[in-house]
Amino acid sequence: MDWRFILGLGLGLLLASVVMFAQNARPVSADKVERLARQMGMVYPQEVVTFREENENGKGDR
Repeated sequence: MDWRFILGLGLGLLLASVVMFAQNARPVSADKVERLARQMGMVYPQEVVTFREENENGKGDR
């Protein structure tokens, strides 16, 4: 590999890490995460009602 490629890759990674660490990362509360997830359609398994289909014997699928 060309040394310029390696140098460019290293400088790019360094610059990206500096930019990422310079951002003010604020912790997000669990309540806010859940609220946003529910707005996007998240449901808990306990909230979902499932219906079993009956087979030809009149019994549920199992």
